Amino acid sequence: MKLRLAQNQVYLREKFLKDLLYGIMQEDDIIDMQKRYDLEYLKEDISVTVVEYVDIEHLKGFLGRNDLTSVKREILEYIRTDTGFERLEVFETSESQFVIITAGYGLEEVKRMVSNSLNIVEACYDVSLLGAAGELCQSLEEIRSPFYDALNALGYKSMFANRNMVTAREIQRMNTYYYPLELEKNLIGYIQQGRWDSAEKLINNVMEKNRSLFVTGENATELKFAMLATLKRCVQLQGRTAEAVFDKQSFEKWQFAKENLEEMRCSFLVYFGQLCSDAANARAREGSSALRCLLDYIHENYMKDISLSDAADQYEISQGYVGKLFREHLQTTFKDYLNQYRVDAAKELLVQNPTMKINEIAQRVGFISAVTFNRVFKRYESVSPGEYRKKQEQVQV
Repeated sequence: MKLRLAQNQVYLREKFLKDLLYGIMQEDDIIDMQKRYDLEYLKEDISVTVVEYVDIEHLKGFLGRNDLTSVKREILEYIRTDTGFERLEVFETSESQFVIITAGYGLEEVKRMVSNSLNIVEACYDVSLLGAAGELCQSLEEIRSPFYDALNALGYKSMFANRNMVTAREIQRMNTYYYPLELEKNLIGYIQQGRWDSAEKLINNVMEKNRSLFVTGENATELKFAMLATLKRCVQLQGRTAEAVFDKQSFEKWQFAKENLEEMRCSFLVYFGQLCSDAANARAREGSSALRCLLDYIHENYMKDISLSDAADQYEISQGYVGKLFREHLQTTFKDYLNQYRVDAAKELLVQNPTMKINEIAQRVGFISAVTFNRVFKRYESVSPGEYRKKQEQVQV
């Protein structure tokens, strides 16, 4: 019983800290909760370090999910007991990351102590870890800021060189503008998928972050060239050239024009927006063509024992894509469309062939048994096949 209570207390303390990190804790409750969970030592010079497993997918494949969970638990316990801090909090925030929170140490001291611990962990468990520490803060109310500083720093993995631990301050000194590789990958994905809402939000967030970092002059120009490279990469992925997509003269002039961040934001929204619209239209045309093929397949083969997987295999597309096409274009499922088409075909046979047995009609429209046929027919028509035939005969009389 005592063990269970202790475990519950640990869970609640970690939940409180996670809520603080993600900014979902009411400020009025922080002081009381800080006392309740014995966290009053976190009152000044609070450091937040985010540590990431470099290749979590490889580890899952190599160790298996259960063994990986066990290894991660041992790593957290080592960090908790042997890092050298007098007191600290350590817990997972995602499958691939955990957080270390402590207080009363300088930023360089935190960096050194965590780095030493990560070196030992990497040697003992054959894993690769990267850590980033945000700026120190002076109260738990401010802890969200260093947490996100650390997360942003991890976005610049290419700048870590051979180090396993950096501070957000170092990344800011090394980097002249904010545009991490992860965001570029996301932007390319959104454009190619035709997801303009997500792409627009990402572009606005990037510009807002650079505005907060006072990026101007040559640094702003470097940002423009970096995002311009992303734009051209998107064009290439669509199998086109920038000159063919955009007005050649105005595009060439814009590439080398000096712009402030707001002008740059507006320009990139226009150019990326055009690419995104083109991609969405292309996907719609592709989807319509694929859907037409799938419908033809049903119309030609409904009398056989066919399924969604058969249709996907026929046109070498994924089952998930087949389902998506029916949901987005017809607001139904492959199975429902097939059943409705079979029922419609059966209704014609019931009326046109008054002496044909129900079993035979069931087989002719693709049902493997009369029982299944009766159940499906009644679901769509609210009457059995036999009752439907009688009603139609009465109408004709």
